[in-house]
Amino acid sequence: MAISTAAHSPKEFQFLIAEQDTFGTFEATNDMHALDVDSIGTPSLNPTQVLDVRNGSRVLQMEDFFQDVKASVKEISVSGTATVNGLDMLLENITGEAETSASSIYSFASNQATTNVGVGSSSQAGTLLSVVIKSAFGTNADLAFKDCVCTSLTLNGDTGTEGGRIKFSAITNWLSS
Repeated sequence: MAISTAAHSPKEFQFLIAEQDTFGTFEATNDMHALDVDSIGTPSLNPTQVLDVRNGSRVLQMEDFFQDVKASVKEISVSGTATVNGLDMLLENITGEAETSASSIYSFASNQATTNVGVGSSSQAGTLLSVVIKSAFGTNADLAFKDCVCTSLTLNGDTGTEGGRIKFSAITNWLSS
C-alpha cells in the first residue's frame, strides 16, 4: 500500500449546518448552509474508558475493558469569517429562536431562563442542529452529527485586519443517547 503524499488546505474542508426539525433525525443535506471556515477542530469524543484488571486475575482479560460515551462532553470547534446565513443559524440556535420565527434581532433578557436540551425529548425543533464536516478526501471520509447545540459563539472584528470583516469562533456540542 502506497503512502499518499497529497496535502490539503484547511479551506478544502467544509463545515455544513442545518436546523434540525426532529430530535434524533438527521437533516437532509440539501438544507445545509456552508460556513466560511478558516479552521475546523477535530471532534472530541471523550469516552469514559477503564482498563483495570477487575476479574481477580493478574492478567488483563477482555471483560475487564469498559467503555461508555454517556454523560461525556463531545464537541467540535470551528472558526472563520461570519456570513449572513451562517451567522443567522448560529445566533438562532444560541438564542433558541426557530429559523422561521427569527426577527433578525437577537436579544437576551437579563432574567432569561436557561434552555434545557436533553436526549429523548421530541419537542426540541429549532433548538438543534445537524452538522457535517465535509472532507477533502472524498465522501467516504465525511463526518455527520445530529442533535447538536451551539454552546459558545465569539464574534470579533478589527478594521486593520482583513478589511474589518467579522470573524467568528464557535463550539458545538452534540448529544448522544
